[in-house]
Amino acid sequence: MASVGSAEADRQEVAVEGSRASYRIGDFSKLSLSTAGAFGPLAHVPADTQAVGLNAQLDALELCLKCMPHPLAILREALCVQWLIEAMLVGKA
Repeated sequence: MASVGSAEADRQEVAVEGSRASYRIGDFSKLSLSTAGAFGPLAHVPADTQAVGLNAQLDALELCLKCMPHPLAILREALCVQWLIEAMLVGKA
């Protein structure tokens, strides 16, 4: 499901549930663990996660510009993601 134009704040969250423990990652950087009950933080979360993420992207861009291995998507991969999201927004995916 996808939508645009919400008055609510963006929220990104993925949970993986197991028989002994469950993990959840939210807002791209907040890892939590639950073994029986509420989720609790699994790792230290920097005060400014946006700055940490931006610095990581700039580091990856530097590697790309130096023709070194990097984690960034190539143009073809990025375009495929765009097509998928556009299809989701019009209800075709």
